[in-house]
Formats: sequence, C-alpha cells, structure tokens
Amino acid sequence: MKLIALIISLLVTTFGFSQQPQKNSTYYNKLIEINKTSKANKELALLQLDSLISNIKTVQDEKVTLIKAYRIKASLLKKLEQDSVLWYYDKAVSTSKNANLDAEWVRSMKRYAVNAKSKKKFTLADSLYNMIFSDPYVKENETLLVSIIADYSSLLLNQNKIDEAVSALQRALEIAEKNNYHKDDNFLYNRLAYFYFQLKDYEKSILYYKQLIKLEEDSDITVKKSIWNSIAGTYLMLEQLDSSKHYIQKVLDGNPSKSLQLYCQQYLSSIAVKEENFEVGLRYANECSKLSKELNFATCECDFSRVTCLNKLGMYRKSQKLLDEIQSCMRTNHTKSYQNSAKIYELDNSLRLIGRSDLAQMVDTIIYLQDSLSTTKARKQLLNAETKYQTQKKEAENQLLKKDNALAAAQITKQRTMLGGSGAVLLSLGLLIWNLVSRGKERKKNINALTEKNEAIQALNSEIAHRTKNHLALATALLSKDRSSSDDPAVKASLADNENRLRTLTLVNQKLNQASASKELNLKDYLQELCDDLMFGLEKTRASALSLNCPDLSLDSEKVLRLGLITNELITNSFKHAHTSAQALNIDIEIAKQGAESILYSYSDNGEAQELTPSLDSKGIGLIDNLWLQLHGDYKQSFSPHYRLNGTLAISS
Repeated sequence: MKLIALIISLLVTTFGFSQQPQKNSTYYNKLIEINKTSKANKELALLQLDSLISNIKTVQDEKVTLIKAYRIKASLLKKLEQDSVLWYYDKAVSTSKNANLDAEWVRSMKRYAVNAKSKKKFTLADSLYNMIFSDPYVKENETLLVSIIADYSSLLLNQNKIDEAVSALQRALEIAEKNNYHKDDNFLYNRLAYFYFQLKDYEKSILYYKQLIKLEEDSDITVKKSIWNSIAGTYLMLEQLDSSKHYIQKVLDGNPSKSLQLYCQQYLSSIAVKEENFEVGLRYANECSKLSKELNFATCECDFSRVTCLNKLGMYRKSQKLLDEIQSCMRTNHTKSYQNSAKIYELDNSLRLIGRSDLAQMVDTIIYLQDSLSTTKARKQLLNAETKYQTQKKEAENQLLKKDNALAAAQITKQRTMLGGSGAVLLSLGLLIWNLVSRGKERKKNINALTEKNEAIQALNSEIAHRTKNHLALATALLSKDRSSSDDPAVKASLADNENRLRTLTLVNQKLNQASASKELNLKDYLQELCDDLMFGLEKTRASALSLNCPDLSLDSEKVLRLGLITNELITNSFKHAHTSAQALNIDIEIAKQGAESILYSYSDNGEAQELTPSLDSKGIGLIDNLWLQLHGDYKQSFSPHYRLNGTLAISS
C-alpha cells in the first residue's frame, strides 16, 4: 500500500495530477496544521476537521481544500478503526465531480476503491475501478492508467484471480512502453515477479526479478538486498542450489536486517539438508530459530530442519525434546503437515531411545513408502468395510425373513377363518397408511422445492437490489457528467433537477434494501437524509437554513417516495424562485399526524410574495400536482406574506 501511495505521489508531482489550493489560503494553512496535529492526537484532529469542513462547505474557492479535508478525515477514521471511512471518500468524490475537478475526482476515486478493497467490498471496488477506466479524463491521459491498472491487479489477487492480475500488469507494461513512460516500471516488475511466483512459474519470476535489479541499480543497498533475497528463495524452489547460494551471499555481505538474515539462514539450512551436510544444516537451523524468536516469528519450520539434522547426527534425546516444543507449536497452529511430521519423528526417536536402531531403520523405510501407499490403502480399507457392512446387513435381513416365514406358517391355519372379514379392513388400513405416507413424502418434497425456490428468489432479489443500486448510481453519475459538460444554463438546471429526483429514488431504494422484508420506511429518517443531501448540493448557491419537524412514523414506501419527490421539488423551487430581502433563505417543513388516519404536511419559506406562473417552473408544479393525486391527498398554496403549502393525505389508502 505504501508503494502505491508513493507512485500516486510521483504522478501528482510529475503531471500536475490535481488542482492545488491557494498556498496562502487561511483554510489551506489550517488544514496543514490539522494534518500535523493528527500525528500526535488523532481525536483532536478529527474535531478540528469537523469545524473546518463546516466553515468551508459554502466557500466556492476552497473546493480543493474541502476535498482534501474529506480525504484526511477518512484516513484518520481508518487509523482509529471507526466507521464512515467509505462515506467520506464518497463525499470527496461527489464534491470533486460537482466542482468539475477531474484530477481530484480520479485521486478520490482511487482511494475510495483501495479502501473498499481493504474492507473486502470487492464488488464495490470493482465497480469503482471500472468507472475510473471509463472516465474521459483518464482515457485522455493514458499514462495515468499504468498506476491504476497496477493497483487494480491487487484487487484481482485478493479475489484469487492471479491469471487476470498478471494480464492486467502486462497491459500496464504495454501502455508504459507505448508512451515511453517508465516511472512505474519498478513496481510493475516487482508485482509480476511475485504473481509468477504464486503461479509456480519460477523461471519467469526470476526473469522479472533480474529486470527489477537492473532498474534498481542506483537504489539503496537495502532495496537490492530485498530483491536478492527473493531471487535466492526462488532459485531454491527450482533446486538450483549454487545460484541460490550466490544470491544468499550477496544478501549477507555487509550488515543486512535481521529479517533478511532469518530468511538466509533458513535457505542455507534447507540447502545443507539437501546436500546431506547435516552439521552445517543444524548450525544454520539453530541460528534461524534464534532469530525467529527475537523477531517473534513462528519457529516450527526452522525447528523441523533442526529435528532432521539432529536425527541424522544421532542426537535423539535432543531431537525428542525439540519434538515436544514442535507439538506445542502444532497445537497453536493446527497445521496438518506439522502433525504428520511430528508423529513420524516421535516413532523414529522412540525406537532409537530403547536401543532398537534396526527397527528404527525399518520405520524409516516404511515411512518412505507410506505416502505413496496411503491413498490406495485408505481406499482399500474403505471398500473392505463397505463390503463387510453389506454382507452383515444381508445376513440380518435373511434371518429376519426366516423368522417371519416361520411365524406366518405357524399361524396360517388359525388365521384362515379370520381373513375373510379382517382382510378388507387390513387392506383399507394398509391403503390408508400408504396414502398417508405417500402424502407425507409428497408434502416433504414440495416443502423442499419451495425452500429451494425461496432461496433462489432471495438470491435473485439480492442481485436485483445490487444491480439497481449500481444502475441508479451510474445514471446519477452520467447526469452529473452531462451537466458538467453542458454550456446551456437551462440544460444544466434541468439536468440538476433530474439528478436530484434520481437521488431521491436512490435513497428510497437504499432504505428499502436496509429494511429487508418490510415494505414500510421511517418517514422522519428518510426526509432528514434527503434534506441533508439536497442542502449539501444547493446551499453553495446561496446562504440558507432548513428546519424539519417530523414525528417517528412508518409509511408505505410508495407514499414515502412521493412525499420525498414533493419535498425535493419544493426545496428546489425555493432555491430558484424565492426572493428574500434578508440575506439567508429559511425553509420550514412541518409534518404531524392528524387523528389516527391522516397526516398534515406543511412547507413554507421566507420568500417575498410572488405568484407562481408556468414560466417559473411549470414542470415542477405539474409534478407536484400529479404526486398529490397519486397520494389521494389534497393541498393548498398561499403566497402572502410568504410562500406556504399545506396538504393532507391518508395514512392508509
């Protein structure tokens, strides 16, 4: 993650990737101070950020500072392991999009996607990356795709799509080569080497590591040693021991870090065992174990090398003592390979300790063959057990059948006289029982079928809800993009209105998904969130304040949607047409229950008296009329001294 952040920083510096705020701005300097404070006191920095964000929301020239403040707050919340991290990145994205700051939008989207990936929201992260790839600004600046695709490959790796991750990185290399852009080559070669190692294509992994060494020729020696260490381990996987030793020696020359020393001692121990030089292997394994404990790493792998060397050198008591430690490590890690290895060594040691080296040698031979025979032996034992069970089952059935026949033969004469009358009864009873059993089986079958269908429907509903959410978000983004690209004020206003209406629909969809099976929504929560979102987008056009007074009330989602659309139209019209002698526009919304069956809805602003005419906003007025008709309600408007709308609707209709 740090390397990705470094690459993004280089891109910003080289290409002017974002619009910079005014360096002498009071707000910008305050943001720099808050960022410094966050290193010592994150909670205090959060409080200061909230105050700063509140002050600069409506300042048109400080949009970049506001976006940066959102991103810094999201970063602090992440470090404090609090919620709302993604929400603030989303705010940074929407603010930059509304302000037409394309470069800031791309930067915010990248961080949004990275954090969605870290929270394992892979579908959301994938959607965000696709939006970045399709953005015209990114397409025009093709070199930006290099770092974005490299970052996207990490998401593919998290989803175990290693082949696709490799293809993505190869595409990034092609773009870099095509544009003669080599700023990110180090990162790309490093990732490709790692991915090919995961695919067990060790030769290609080494090829990219060596290309990386050439690129890092002038880098710090610590960076080179880390790459040499990776090459040494990869050569060891290929069992090219001399090459592995060569790079191990390059790592150990000088003063490498303890973690690099640990890896090298482990590699050297494995090489010595492969070369049957067990005294040297034991020395390296002991050093590896010592470093593991200092660094608080798991020691089981190093200890297995020590056990192997101790056994081969005849130090069986030390080996047995070490096995006890491995058993403890085994119980902690619950690793099956550790369990099997520990049992094998324990049997071998036990025989040698009682002086039966001949039997221990036989155990070694048996163990060598056991792995190749274990699968066949297990299958054979399973087949024998199954055959024995079937034989015993048939014998038991034959015994029962013989007993039944004997009893039937003994009673047949006695029952002959009774069969005439009772036969019909028994037949009817048998048919009844058969019918009941058949119906029970059929009912169980139907229940299972209905359960499977219900699960399928639930899965389909979940997928539909997810796709609907994505489509609504995409539609909103497209409207926003069209609005930003249009030069016609009337078109921009119309697209903005439609964008707000679509957000109203999106909010209802979101609330319905959260409400699970319920078809009702909390009117107060919905209107509060809708008003906050509208005011956030509209208050930058003029000073304003909104007051909402609504009781906790659950209504059918269709009614809530229509009330939301009415509220959206009224607030939008107030911002467009309400002329106030005062500096600020004040909006009041009052909702109250009127008896048990109806609701009173009241909307007012402090605009001067002015009759609405079709020239003001005929489309909005017509929409309000239709919505009240759909609610089976009624409303009246007044314009003196200020605009007011009073309406009533039934709670259930």
